[in-house]
Amino acid sequence: MADDLKYLRALLTSDSAVISELYKDTLPKVKKFVVQNKGSVEDAEDVFQKALVQIAVRYKKNPFSINSSFKAFFIYRL
Repeated sequence: MADDLKYLRALLTSDSAVISELYKDTLPKVKKFVVQNKGSVEDAEDVFQKALVQIAVRYKKNPFSINSSFKAFFIYRL
């Protein structure tokens, strides 16, 4: 679970290396889901980016805990 906190920390500190890892691991799944549901690749990229920003903004306003893997939490929030 501590390993999954690295993604949240990366969003809060703008750690581009870890954020790139998150993109590499998770964006393809989001693209597949969006395209299968009649969206475009561009839609998927927009949704992904906006979701990352929203998670960081919301955490800064009111810290929360993640009781699953970060990737599962992220995909569920989309």
